[in-house]
Amino acid sequence: MLWLGGTAAGLGALADYANRPGAPAHAPANWPSSSRLTLDGQHPTLVMLVHPKCDCTRASLAVFEVRAAP
Repeated sequence: MLWLGGTAAGLGALADYANRPGAPAHAPANWPSSSRLTLDGQHPTLVMLVHPKCDCTRASLAVFEVRAAP
């Protein structure tokens, strides 16, 4: 019973840690002047870093393609 209780407590602590949110990111206030990407002053600009062989990349691009269709 002691081993089972210790294991359950350890797994509970791991689950609590894994589900805790991280520190929020802070976006810079100004667009970097040295960037080769241009900022559109009329529309929001999305910068997405992707890996060419990742399934998530293909899925994300497919979502953008569907939403961009007229």
